[in-house]
Amino acid sequence: MSNLKYYIPIIVILSANLFTLFAFLVAPYDWSKGNPALVSIYLIMNYLFIYFGYRKGIIKGSRKINIKSQFLFNVTDRQIFLFFLFYLFTFLVKYAYLLRFEFYDIFGMVSYLMVGIVDPQLGYNMSVLDTRPYTVSWSIFVFTSIINQMFFIYGFLVWKQLIKLLKIVFIIFLFIEIFYWFGRGTGFGIISIISNFIAVYFANNKISSINIKGLVRLMLVVFLAINIFGFLKNKRAGGDIDDLQVFDTVGSSVIEDHYIFNYIPDSFVQTYMHSTAYLSQGYFHLGLAMNSNITFTSTYFLGNNPATLNFANILGFDLWDRTYIRKLYMVEGIDDVGKWHSAYLWFANDVSFFGVPFVLFFMSYILGISFVYIINFNDLMSKILFVMLFNMFLYLFSNNTYLYQLFYSFSFISFFWILSRLFTIKFK
Repeated sequence: MSNLKYYIPIIVILSANLFTLFAFLVAPYDWSKGNPALVSIYLIMNYLFIYFGYRKGIIKGSRKINIKSQFLFNVTDRQIFLFFLFYLFTFLVKYAYLLRFEFYDIFGMVSYLMVGIVDPQLGYNMSVLDTRPYTVSWSIFVFTSIINQMFFIYGFLVWKQLIKLLKIVFIIFLFIEIFYWFGRGTGFGIISIISNFIAVYFANNKISSINIKGLVRLMLVVFLAINIFGFLKNKRAGGDIDDLQVFDTVGSSVIEDHYIFNYIPDSFVQTYMHSTAYLSQGYFHLGLAMNSNITFTSTYFLGNNPATLNFANILGFDLWDRTYIRKLYMVEGIDDVGKWHSAYLWFANDVSFFGVPFVLFFMSYILGISFVYIINFNDLMSKILFVMLFNMFLYLFSNNTYLYQLFYSFSFISFFWILSRLFTIKFK
């Protein structure tokens, strides 16, 4: 298909990823130990696989098809009400599991999060180094997560159909979620909410209908995200920083006389350094892993994010020492808990560096098909899957954290989507 509207999502995805690669290459760091040339070649190869996977999905999904109408998820007011009702009765389970409190100990959870509100650095350290036992059964958490992890995506998608009461309820839950992430001292959850909103905006407007007014709104949302991110990183760092060497990382140091500082206002340097470290750190660690001759030992498709590793532990298998992340710590001394790694390295835990492009090809193939169903059928389940995959591609520079946040919901949705969409299609 040659219609441009079908390709706008992949243009946005590849543009965002190229931007992060550019940020890595011009960053005021000595990246030489991480072999930036090799990293660049590897990333561009992956971008090509992503593009051709998406293109194949668009072509496949655009053939003349006959889908049984009962398999299309046409949302009704009753379904919306039941969805919200389920979340209302189970959302405390999510927070109790993540914070390791009893689900009824609301005061305890709020007090715990207030520590992070007052001191983001302490809140972040508490969340990373927390060794308290879980108080909610893993099986209960997984069952409720199927719905709960996609609640905000769903709410954004059906916003125009919500009655006034449900809109108020949704906003309240949204503020609770934001409070949770502020209390953890990390901005990723808040940024992912914003990127979910952007992806939903694209899906609901079929992208091609976006006008100047819509673009201005999106720019304001992105501007808000940058400011929130800068604020949280600054607070977590303990305030203003005068010494740029504070931003040094294991294996690399800041080049204080780098030419980039000639073009950045002094008032923006700290935010820029936080952002650069955030976007580039994972690529540097990817290069270190590729340069360190670390031997690949499969994690049996259970090492691509912390949720699957946790599942492996429940089954009695400790796979952490088999991951590139852990081995990189053993070889190079890169913190395997507190430091940023790219999703490429996490996917490589399962399939090696050579297998990652094929994983991304399949993901983008599904993304392409799902977007065709959005355009042609306004299919809600395809919209949900599209938003999830779209964001996974946006956050490839990161710790595969987005997938970790909604792994159980994504697993259920993608499995059901494949069964109900792909396997019931009759191609003419």
